[in-house]
Amino acid sequence: MNGDNKMKRPLWKTITTIIGFLVIFAITITAAMAATVTISPSNPTTYDPLICDVAGTNAQFNYYWYNGNTKVYQNTGASSTLVTSYTKPGDSITCKAYVPSSSYYPETFVGQTSVAIKSSVIPPIIANWLPSMNLPDVNIDEDSGYNSGLIDLWPYTSDDSPDNQLIFTIASESNTGLVDCSVRSNRYIDCTTKQANSVGYSDVKVKVTDPNGAYVYDTSRITVDEVNDKPVFSNLGYKFVTEDSGFHDNMIDLKSFVYDPDTATQKFTMQVFSIMSQSKSQVVNCVIDSNRYIDCTTQQDEYGFSDVVVSVWDGQYTATSTLRVDVGPVNDAPVMSILPDETILEDSGLNRLSYLPDYSSDVDNAKSQLRYSVVANTNPALASCAIRTDNYLYCTPGKDMTGANMISVKVEDPAGLSFIQFFRLTVEEVNDAPVMNQLPNQYLYENSGLNPNLIDLQNYVSDIDTPLSQLKFVVSQHTNMNIVECTISKNRYIDCMTKADQFGDAHVEVSVNDGHLRAYSSFLVRVYRVAECSDGIDNDNDGFIDMNDPGCSSSTDDDEGDNPNVGPTITNPNNVHINEDSGMNKKVIDLYKYTSDPDTQLDQLTFKITKQTNNAIIDCTVDNDRYVDCKTVKQDGTGNGEVTVEVSDGQYTATTDFKVSVDPVNDCPIIDSLNDVIVTEGDLVSLTVTGTDVDGDSLVSTCTNPLDTNCKWQTKTGDTGIYYVTASVSDGNKMVCPLASQQVKITVNQPVVLPQCSDGKDNDNDGLIDMNDPGCSDPSDNDETDPVVLPQCSDGKDNDNDGLID
Repeated sequence: MNGDNKMKRPLWKTITTIIGFLVIFAITITAAMAATVTISPSNPTTYDPLICDVAGTNAQFNYYWYNGNTKVYQNTGASSTLVTSYTKPGDSITCKAYVPSSSYYPETFVGQTSVAIKSSVIPPIIANWLPSMNLPDVNIDEDSGYNSGLIDLWPYTSDDSPDNQLIFTIASESNTGLVDCSVRSNRYIDCTTKQANSVGYSDVKVKVTDPNGAYVYDTSRITVDEVNDKPVFSNLGYKFVTEDSGFHDNMIDLKSFVYDPDTATQKFTMQVFSIMSQSKSQVVNCVIDSNRYIDCTTQQDEYGFSDVVVSVWDGQYTATSTLRVDVGPVNDAPVMSILPDETILEDSGLNRLSYLPDYSSDVDNAKSQLRYSVVANTNPALASCAIRTDNYLYCTPGKDMTGANMISVKVEDPAGLSFIQFFRLTVEEVNDAPVMNQLPNQYLYENSGLNPNLIDLQNYVSDIDTPLSQLKFVVSQHTNMNIVECTISKNRYIDCMTKADQFGDAHVEVSVNDGHLRAYSSFLVRVYRVAECSDGIDNDNDGFIDMNDPGCSSSTDDDEGDNPNVGPTITNPNNVHINEDSGMNKKVIDLYKYTSDPDTQLDQLTFKITKQTNNAIIDCTVDNDRYVDCKTVKQDGTGNGEVTVEVSDGQYTATTDFKVSVDPVNDCPIIDSLNDVIVTEGDLVSLTVTGTDVDGDSLVSTCTNPLDTNCKWQTKTGDTGIYYVTASVSDGNKMVCPLASQQVKITVNQPVVLPQCSDGKDNDNDGLIDMNDPGCSDPSDNDETDPVVLPQCSDGKDNDNDGLID
C-alpha cells in the first residue's frame, strides 16, 4: 500500500519481538556462562594443532588466540583451530571466547584458557589424508562492489578432519586491480570489484590446510561481466547564427558530447539521438542528421533563441542535454510591390500620383523610417518626377510633350538597403490653344489711303496641334475707326485704310481660333499728320509751298510759317532707386514725360545717353527711343551713378541729368557644409553649425529634434536608428533662404558585441583568453567553453603507448 494507507505494525508485536530477542540473549549468555572454555590437547607439543571449544554447546563464538599478549589469529565458529605454524616450544597460548554481537546486544565475553607448548624430539606418527578441494568458477556484475559469500568453501572441500578444523587462505589473485577477494570466517570467499566500468576476470588461488599441516590448492575464476551504464550527455552549449542565414549543416557533432563507459567492450554500443523539444522552432528549426549531427535552418525574417532538447538512448537508458541556438537579427532590405501605371494629361502641370508607403514594407523598420527617391527616368523631357516629403510621387509633363516613359523609384531603409520598382507613365495629348505673339505696331501717314499686307499674321502665331492654314483670324476689337480702319484679308494679312484728313492712334485686337480654343494679341496703329513742309499746301498763304517756303527747314518741319525752329527741351527727371542684384529694371524713366518741342512731335525726336558714371555698378540704356532701362552689374554692388540724356529734333539738342541709386538689400546667409554623423549608442552628437553672410550680419544657428537648442544630443540605449535633422543659420530677417539650411543624416549604431573568442575576456574562467582557450575554434566562435574531455579509456587514443586503445 502507498502513502497514508500503509498499515502500521501493532505495538504489541514490536514489544513481543524485543522480548523474544532478550530471552534468546539471556539463554545464550546463561549457557555460555555455565560452559567451560577448553584447549585440546591439554598438554601440547610443537607438533600438535590446538583446538579451542566452548564445552556443552554448538553455538557460534568469536575465538581470539594470543601468544603471550600478542593476538595471532581469530575466527568465528562452533570451535577454533590454531595450526602449529603459530607456536614454538615455550610459548604460552591463550584462547578467549566471546558471544558475537548483534543489533540488540554487544559482543560478550564467555571465558578463556591457556596452555604451554612443550618441545618434542620425535613427532608422533599420525596417519593423515591430504585434503581435496574442487572450487567452482563464479560470475559477478561490473561495478557490483562488495559481493559477500560468493563461495562457501566447506561444501567444495573434503578431508578426514572436520571442516571447521581446516584452514583456508587466499594464495594468489591474478587481477586484484579488477576484483579483490578474501576469506571470511574461514569459510566464505568474499570479492569486491575495484575499477569502475571495468570487466574481465581474476583467477583466485585458494589454499586449504588440515590440522596436521597438510594442504592443497585450487583455483576459482571470478569473472566480472559487463552491465549497461547510463550514457553521460554533457552540455551542448550555445551556437550563434544570423537571421535568414538559412541551412547550417553539422552545427553540432553530438558524439563529441556523449560518453558511455560501455563502449570500452563494444557490448553496449547503441546510441540513438533524437530531438525531444524546441522552444521556438518558428525561429530556427533543428533536426538530427545521420544520427550524429544537428542541422538547423533559420526561418524567414525571424530572430531570437530556441532551446533544443536532445536525447541519447543506448537501448536501455536515456540522457538529455540542451543546445541554445541564438539567431541574431540582421537588417532586411525593404520591398516595394508593383507600382500602378499612371496617366497624366499634356501640359497638366504638377500631378500628385501614388502614395508610396502603401506599396512598401520592411520587416525591420517602420514605414515612417523609409525614404523614397526617383532614380531613373527614360525620358526626362516628357515628364519630370520627384518625391516630396509627404512621400507622394509627383510628376509634371514637359511643355507640349506627349508619349510614355518608364520611371524607377527606390525605397531605402535607415541602414542604406534598398529596393527599386518601376512603373509606366503616359502623358496623353490634349488640344493646345494657339499662341499669338505680340503684333508689331504700325505707323501710317495721314491720307495715305489703303495700306495692304501690313502684318502677316501667320508669322506671329503657332499651334502645335493645328496647321496654320486651318486657323481662323478675326479683328475682335478696334478703337478710333474714324481715324483708321483695319481688316483681315485672305484670313492672313492685316490691311489698314486711313480716313481723310485724320491722324492719331487706334488700338486693334486680333483673335485666332483653332476651332476650340482662342488666343489674342493687339497692336497700335498710329496715323501721323503730314508735316506742313511736305503736304503740298501753302499753309501760311505766302505764295510758297513746302520746301519753297522760307519757313520750312526740312520736309519733316510741321511749321511752314516763316518763324525759326525753336528746338526740344527736357527737364530733370526724379532720381531713380533700384535694388542691389535686381538685374534689368525696365522703363525706370519715361522720357516723353519730361520732353517738349513746339515744332516736332515727340515720337519724331531721338534720345540717347551721352554720359554715365559708376558704370561698374549700374548700366543704363535708352529703350524704344523713349524709356530708360537700368541694369545692376556688380554682384552685391551698391552705390550711385550720374546719367546724362540728350534729346534731338535733328537740328537742335537738349540734355538733362539724373541720379540712379543702387540700394542695398538684405542677402540670405549661406550655411557651411556639414558632414553626416555616425555614432554608437551612448555617444554625444554635437554639430558645429556656421555660415557666411555677405552683409556681415551676426548669424544664429538652430537644429531640429532630437538635437537641442545648442545642436547637441546625448544618445542612450535604445536610440539605434537613422535620424534626419535640419541645421540652419539665420541673420534675423524673416526671409526664405534655401541655402541657409542643410539636412544632416545621423546614424546611431548598436555597440559592437564581439564573439567570446575575440572579446579579450576569460569567459569560462579557466585562465585562458580568446584563441589561447581550447574552447575556441576561430575568432568568430561565440562559445569559449572547453570541449568535453573524454576519459582516457573511451577517447579512442593510445594514451600509454602500449599498442592498446581504450
